[in-house]
Amino acid sequence: MKLYIVTYGIKDFYHNYAEFYETIKSNYPEWRHFVESGWLIKTEDTAAEICAKLLPKMANSDSIFIAEVGEDKEGFIAKSIWDWIKEVPNENKGSE
Repeated sequence: MKLYIVTYGIKDFYHNYAEFYETIKSNYPEWRHFVESGWLIKTEDTAAEICAKLLPKMANSDSIFIAEVGEDKEGFIAKSIWDWIKEVPNENKGSE
């Protein structure tokens, strides 16, 4: 399982984003909405596959960025989120 960050910029404040949020929750049961415009999800999908599911739920003027979260990470977020992040196995350990 891999950890991804999904971040986006909403430009169309009249667009209904309920489908966007529901798509994340229903396709990726392991998720955390950790900041206003950011989610962390655990999945075997690729960034392209995640984007293909989410992009149709956004307005044409919006933006989205999805990236796999690697071993080198830092930030100021809730301890419960850090604990959840640490549950992702590091697939690179022991490969030296």
